[in-house]
Amino acid sequence: MSNPVIACDAVKIRFADAGDQLEVLHGINLDVHTGDFVSIVGNSGSGKSTLLHILAGLEQPSEGEVSILGTALSPLNKTQRALLRRQHLGFIYQLHHLLPEFTALENVAMPLMLNGMTRKQACEAAQHWLEKVKVGHRVKHRPSALSGGERQRVAIARALVTNPACVLADEPTDNLDSSTAAQIHELMVDLNESGTSFIVVTHDRLFADMATRRYEMIDGRLESRHG
Repeated sequence: MSNPVIACDAVKIRFADAGDQLEVLHGINLDVHTGDFVSIVGNSGSGKSTLLHILAGLEQPSEGEVSILGTALSPLNKTQRALLRRQHLGFIYQLHHLLPEFTALENVAMPLMLNGMTRKQACEAAQHWLEKVKVGHRVKHRPSALSGGERQRVAIARALVTNPACVLADEPTDNLDSSTAAQIHELMVDLNESGTSFIVVTHDRLFADMATRRYEMIDGRLESRHG
């Protein structure tokens, strides 16, 4: 069997708290393979976003190991981790983080240009993904001229334009009204069915239940949800 897209092995993380070491994650194990759709729910402060940051190599675990496509992160320096992340992962955040001075097309093309692609090729790929997420008619608009749902669709296109092995999403629809959120949920499920792996942290249990693998973070422990 090929390496998991992301493998998390016995990961713990501790933070200093008034002179003591507070353990936030307690021995997390998680393997995510091509085509998986993993959801993680849990109360605020349970460790969901912290786990997502560790899976992306944005934070280092106190113990355990995370690997991306078989490459362990702990031996890598910050620059090497950033390169691996840029090559293989996509990100969708609660806030879209689009650059306000650039158009939708330019925002989506930018990751490809940062990876060395020509502007023409990058813009062609960006146009393709903007059409795929149903905002192809808004390519020349800056974020301020887009609705909340349109901005999040552009952010999804930006996450997917590099053809990442996995997309990590942190509360991706938390700032949207229920109707728009439902449209974004459906879009992400459709993209997953086309082969993109997703790890989604959300407090929306209806959205979480759309995933093929469901977990709950309870006091720093990852527990499988059934049913």
